[in-house]
Formats: sequence, C-alpha cells, structure tokens
Amino acid sequence: MRLAIVRHAVALHRKDWKTDDRLRPLTPRGTRQAEGLIDLLAPLAPDRVLSSPFTRCVDTVLPFASKAGLALEETDLLAERAGAAIASRLAEIDGDCLVLCSHGDVIPELLDALLGNDQERPSEKGSVWVVDDVGGDAPRPRYLPPPA
Repeated sequence: MRLAIVRHAVALHRKDWKTDDRLRPLTPRGTRQAEGLIDLLAPLAPDRVLSSPFTRCVDTVLPFASKAGLALEETDLLAERAGAAIASRLAEIDGDCLVLCSHGDVIPELLDALLGNDQERPSEKGSVWVVDDVGGDAPRPRYLPPPA
C-alpha cells in the first residue's frame, strides 16, 4: 500500500477565528495550495481520499478528490488529537494508494508508527509525505514540500 499523507493547507490563525475551530477555513494562500495539490497527487493515482472532518482538511483535498472523480471520506481517525489511531486501522481500509489529510499533531505520530522510529520530520502546511510499501518490511518515505 502507498500513502500520501497531506498536512492541511494554510488556514486562518486560531487567534483570528472566534467560533468552532472545526470550521476554521483556509486562507487564500491555503486555497491556492489545495489547487496545487491536484497536480502533486495525480501521478500517485490514489484510489481513495480520507480526511479529518475539520473544514481546513476537507477543503485541502476536496479539489483533488473532485478532479480525480473520487469520493472524499471523512473520518475522526484523522482529526486533531487523534494521534496515530489510523495506523492500526490501515489494514482494514481497502485501496492500493490512499490520500490521508490530517493535522500537524497527528502526522508525526502517524509517521513514527509507520516507520518505526522517532525523529523530527518536516511537516509544512500543504506538504505531503508519500510512504511506499506500507505494511512491508521497509516502508520508503519521501517528503514533498507544499505547492507554491
């Protein structure tokens, strides 16, 4: 299995958003990043797109899912503070290549669970970690910086 683990694009700052944080939207820059992810993710030929239900995550991968003709599946397993919960459930999710969109607190824990080591990794907003051979003997990660 291949995973494309997307950190949501740039959203409004928490201090500038006075209502439910789950509804905090992308900034104009974040919207451009989301559009840029279409070309970044397309060569991976994903067959499923899963996202945290938070608006900023959904809006990050919805342009790609729409363009690719894929349903966007929301799951609390990718929500903020979910830790690496999704890692233990990957075997239950059908698909050869999955796009997972989540948050800056979840992605390092998920990568640690998948790669078996605890090291600092970049995770800019709008960036993607592609991990090939998930579930195999030697998963291969590569980092794709966010689109401009």
